Amino acid sequence: METDPETWTPNNTVVGGSDKVLKWDPDDEENCDTDATFDISHLDYNDPDWDVTVKIYNAAGGLVKAIDEEGGFELGPNTVVWDGMADPIPPADPEPAPKGLYAYTVEAVHNAPMLLECRDTDKATTPVLAVTNVTKPVDFDRANMVLTLDVSYSVTNGSADDGQIRIYDNSFSQVGQTRDITDDPQTGHVPATGTERFELTLEPEQFGLFTAVISAQQTAAAGLANRNGQPKALRQGVGSIYQLYLDLDIEDRDETSEDTVGGLVVRNFDNNQAPRRKITLRKAYPGAWTGNLVLTRSSTKVRVFDAAQAGDEITFNNQDNEFANGGLPKDLWVEGAVASDVTRDITLELSPEGVGGCSDTVKFTVLSVTIESDHTGALDEDNGARDNYSSVVVTDPLPCYTLGP
Repeated sequence: METDPETWTPNNTVVGGSDKVLKWDPDDEENCDTDATFDISHLDYNDPDWDVTVKIYNAAGGLVKAIDEEGGFELGPNTVVWDGMADPIPPADPEPAPKGLYAYTVEAVHNAPMLLECRDTDKATTPVLAVTNVTKPVDFDRANMVLTLDVSYSVTNGSADDGQIRIYDNSFSQVGQTRDITDDPQTGHVPATGTERFELTLEPEQFGLFTAVISAQQTAAAGLANRNGQPKALRQGVGSIYQLYLDLDIEDRDETSEDTVGGLVVRNFDNNQAPRRKITLRKAYPGAWTGNLVLTRSSTKVRVFDAAQAGDEITFNNQDNEFANGGLPKDLWVEGAVASDVTRDITLELSPEGVGGCSDTVKFTVLSVTIESDHTGALDEDNGARDNYSSVVVTDPLPCYTLGP
């Protein structure tokens, strides 16, 4: 039957491949893929001359760019190339979009009366299926380098089949295996909402931007079957998080024992020359991150200096405890000020400024040793023995420490 639609948006067709997303990094254009490929061979018009609009969306679902191409698109594979620029909000000038993975939709429009080969005109106005997702960090097992993420999704404006989730790391490489979404047993389709948990074993270099891509096929039941009765539209939703990898180290401690055993320092009382313990603030991954790292302490039972002896004290005034990532690594030294009430009751934490969800901590114990001895005679104030301790060994509850020379 004949119909005369002004505009028909049959799908956000995408793709020659089912996992196509656009990859954009303004600082590394050689690692980009901004070819929006699509195939309109399944459209039910006979005329091959189509106008196409490619709409590009970020991980928050916001429209970043709309590319209008008039005419020249024939039934079959086609490509529109995105230049990485975002549509400005007037009167601002266009700017490159930030690094990330971007979903896109394709709307094919014909302005002339056409022969529409579908069963009824209602099918031409079926709402476009929408797939969205939100990605959140749950936990990071630092000892085993396992990052746990929850990927939540929703499907609206129709039903969908063949749902899949893929996760990409900071270099746009897929992490782990593609996850198939289990269909709802009552409807036989992808659930309208759901959450999938992923445990990703990573290397430090993979940290930074993590992106979850959800894809699903709009089903024929939604009213968009082609001549063969097959699903017409692949829908995609993109969600991302920025997760840094931070590392705060205690000298001679591995990642696990930094918290389970911690560092031991002796209270510096009356200039007893108690040695300080070195900690190291490592550069955060990805190394290109240009923010600041903030060091905090849970208690004033320890003091922190920029040298093993003497030096300047870190006062934690929100200035001297901030360190530019580009200037790391940096060594600092911890000194005991007040004796601990229990072991490991002091925490030093390294966190990124303005970026949540990631930090590293180490524990400290401040030991104060009082030695009573019988002696005769007077002990002068400037007696060298008064300002030193020697051969004092602690064996319980911590591993053996020699507190003096």
